[in-house]
Amino acid sequence: MAVSHYRGSLAHRLTAAFLLVWFSLSVTGYALGAVGLLGNAAAFVTVSVAVSLGAWRFLRRFGATTGGRIIADPAPTGKRAVLLDGAVVLIAMITAVAAVAATLVIALSFYPNNFDSLAYRFSRAMLYLGQGTLRHLWVANTGGPYSPDTGLLSHLDPRMSFYPLTGVFLYLPNALYGLDGRVFTLNGVLCWLAGGTAVFALSRDMAASRGGALIAAALFLVAPAALVSAASTNDDLISGVPLAAAVLFGVRWAGSRSPVDAVLTGVAFGISFGAKLHFLFYIPVIAALGLYVLAGASRRAAVFAALRRHPGQIALALVLAGGLSGPALAINLWEAGILFPPFPENMNRPFSVVSALVNAILYTTQLFLAPIPDLFAYSDPAARQKIYTAFNEFFNNNVFQWVTTDLGYQAQIPNGPIIYQFRGVATPTGWWGAWEETVWLGLIPWLLVLTMTVAFRLRHRQPGAHLAFWLCAALFLWHLGRCIFSKYVEGAGIYYAFVVGPAIPALAWLWQARNQTGRAMAMTISASVLLVLAGNGVLAYNAFMFNNQRNLPEAVASDFAPRRNAMSADVRACLAASDRITVVYTHWELSIFQLMGANMRASYKLEGPHPVDDPQRLLVYSYPGRSEYGHIPVKVAGPDERRLTVLGVLNTIFGPEVTLVRGPAAPCMSPERAGYVVLQTSFVREGGAENRVRAVTLTDTVGAAKGERLEIRLEQVLPDGTEHLVRDWVDVALLKEPIPLAVAEADGAIRVQARQAGSAEPAAPTLFPLKPGKEVVLPPAGTAGLRSAAR
Repeated sequence: MAVSHYRGSLAHRLTAAFLLVWFSLSVTGYALGAVGLLGNAAAFVTVSVAVSLGAWRFLRRFGATTGGRIIADPAPTGKRAVLLDGAVVLIAMITAVAAVAATLVIALSFYPNNFDSLAYRFSRAMLYLGQGTLRHLWVANTGGPYSPDTGLLSHLDPRMSFYPLTGVFLYLPNALYGLDGRVFTLNGVLCWLAGGTAVFALSRDMAASRGGALIAAALFLVAPAALVSAASTNDDLISGVPLAAAVLFGVRWAGSRSPVDAVLTGVAFGISFGAKLHFLFYIPVIAALGLYVLAGASRRAAVFAALRRHPGQIALALVLAGGLSGPALAINLWEAGILFPPFPENMNRPFSVVSALVNAILYTTQLFLAPIPDLFAYSDPAARQKIYTAFNEFFNNNVFQWVTTDLGYQAQIPNGPIIYQFRGVATPTGWWGAWEETVWLGLIPWLLVLTMTVAFRLRHRQPGAHLAFWLCAALFLWHLGRCIFSKYVEGAGIYYAFVVGPAIPALAWLWQARNQTGRAMAMTISASVLLVLAGNGVLAYNAFMFNNQRNLPEAVASDFAPRRNAMSADVRACLAASDRITVVYTHWELSIFQLMGANMRASYKLEGPHPVDDPQRLLVYSYPGRSEYGHIPVKVAGPDERRLTVLGVLNTIFGPEVTLVRGPAAPCMSPERAGYVVLQTSFVREGGAENRVRAVTLTDTVGAAKGERLEIRLEQVLPDGTEHLVRDWVDVALLKEPIPLAVAEADGAIRVQARQAGSAEPAAPTLFPLKPGKEVVLPPAGTAGLRSAAR
């Protein structure tokens, strides 16, 4: 094994191996994507083996030059402290082992159900393999150039194409060999464990005892944002673990000046920055470190000496970091003429000082106080909700009553609706339990503040104090960067899985440093570490027991095979029978990977709402069934196989979706369900408390046969059953303006019928509710039992 030539502990070698495997996958992905062979298994194996052999030769030549511990050994530990060490280490290890075991059970039981992972994280790997290149998915499949004027970003999730790529490469083997979706979850678990290993290794390099390093590793593993991310598949953890490894090998390089440590540092930074753009929030860290170096003559001399003596190693690290993270931005520039979509709804642009200050106050309060209600372990969701509601009402009424949307701090579509605004310090939906939209770092921020305080006091006496201080400060400065550059986003605590790894080794230093403090401070440190371990242990218990997305009781009760987000048998059968599938992008957060789960061996493409027909590909459309989304599947009189066929229902986290197909005939595509189109609509509402609908606008028609003219008939059904004709048979092409309803109403429904222009054949109606949350009712013929089949 290549890393056997790296001089370091087992933890260092395991971390290096983790990086080199990811490096091999990334180089292979970029190389094959450049020549259109990304889906070729033979080419994948050949290139990845060649890259691995190159890494082996490099480590064999230079691995022995790496350094060991870069900070002097700590002060001796007293007998009483040794006994305390043993007790705390035992508690930490029991907690960590239980967390690992529970996480593995959940990961192996639940099919992935994080909505972002289903929408783009996992599906991107499958789609890139399907097209063979790394071109933007939409452009590659339509052949048309990107232009901001075409409005593609209003239809396609920009994250599908514009997001970085090294995180995608981590899933390439899974996608290439058609592995089960649960294996994709295990990649996140592996990163989580690699993060704990890197924390242990850096702790040892900072002169922590083995026990202190184990405590730090356990604190990382049970940090709520990291813990939940392990099984939720959030990419904040996946991009944050390489960052922790970069700090580990960067610190080692500062002591060893080894080319191997320089290379591993560059590789780790490149993988991290190439997985997610959270590193942009490190601008305050870079600025603060720059000032720190410039302010001290000895520090300036040390930095300039390193630049003079080792320019080649530094340049190599920078080239590797840029080579791994830069190609994604280059592809964006080539395909779209921009490095990244501006996302004006989420970024503080144009810059507002008021927004930055408000967010700094809100986010800092949440970072320290939001986990407090999570410490109450109630199995009853209603009881939990009462605690969260009371907690939020106290702060909203007594502290944050001045926070209004007039301050402009909130995430909001320009001249459009508000996406996120402050509703409370803790999550307003406490009954959901501890999951990826609610967790923060637990009690760890308090311990980091204590570490910074002790490190500052010992800065002249303890060699690791400066490093410990900066590891903690980097987390808070990154936090400041988020407050400055972004608007308020609810549920942002999970983002801190990105930065917690590099900071945790400072806690090992703190545990060791209590030998050099007074008795009172030593007792404070010991009690604080125990309190954080216990508190985060309770938070871990809540996450495993009461996480509404995935939890141990449900896993055990279902014999470790929960049927979450199931699909109708006909949907699964039809997808399983097709080897070439085109998923039609119909709406935001489309659960693409959930559809792919029915056939992981198929070749997939992604296209817009009006794809070009390909007789060899099955086209799959999935539309939310609830009325607020505005999608109306309607059966056109006179079955026509060129239109869409209703297959069944896809149950997602957001509710049921009607799944339709068009393409090669399959046994599951019965004629009774054929002949559908989907009318895409929007409501014109009066506003106010009752939110009455006064008109409906037809924005698009999907699924009609080429050149087909359609007529529709609209009737309004009031809540008391009274019916009013809104439009008699009228050509769809003529409906350009909003169609007024007979009565402005918040409830009731619209009955929709469709037929070919001039046809007198009777058409089965679709009932479309006006009230949000209600489901569209399809014609009974041929569709009875679809919803029950999906349960």
